Parts: sequence; structure tokens; C-alpha cells
Amino acid sequence: MYGLDGSFIPIAPPDRAEMARLLLVVVTRIARLFSRSGESLSDIDEPALAAATDRAVRGQKTRPIAIGY
Repeated sequence: MYGLDGSFIPIAPPDRAEMARLLLVVVTRIARLFSRSGESLSDIDEPALAAATDRAVRGQKTRPIAIGY
């Protein structure tokens, strides 16, 4: 975070609950985007998405998720 004078102000990283809430927002928006474009969420590789989600919440690196078209 940056102060009004442009100086950097360190803050605590998000905890697991905050990450889970953020993830829910992201997944909801992705689902809405898929719905608007006529795509189905079944086009997403669900096991890979679940594994990536788990790694992200744990703070581990993730790999790109394959989306079938």
C-alpha cells in the first residue's frame, strides 16, 4: 500500500479466509463470463481447477489451466 506522500506502507498478507472470499468472487465472475458467452463451466478441466485452487490458497505456485474449446 502507498501513503498519500507516495511512500510504501507494508501491510499484512491476506489470510486464508480472505483468499477464500477473493477466490469465490473470481470464480463467480468467471462463471458469469462463461454464461454470457454461451460457454459451459463443464468446458473447464475441473480436477486441474481444483488442484490450482488448492495450491493458490496454500500460497504455492500454480500452473495454467486448460480450457477446452
